[in-house]
Amino acid sequence: ANVFCSQVLATDSIVEYLANNYVFWAWDVTSASNRTRLFETVRRCVGNQCVHRVGSIENDTF
Repeated sequence: ANVFCSQVLATDSIVEYLANNYVFWAWDVTSASNRTRLFETVRRCVGNQCVHRVGSIENDTF
């Protein structure tokens, strides 16, 4: 996993693409209230379809 991050995700072209096309933020989903808040934020900003997709991700794989 660290090799992927350091050798793929950290390349200049990937960093530039992500910076120009996506918004990323860290989120602690280990507590139920934080997970609920994340879902509410995603629903408000991008819709229910994305909430279902995010909701299917296990806490340990975030």
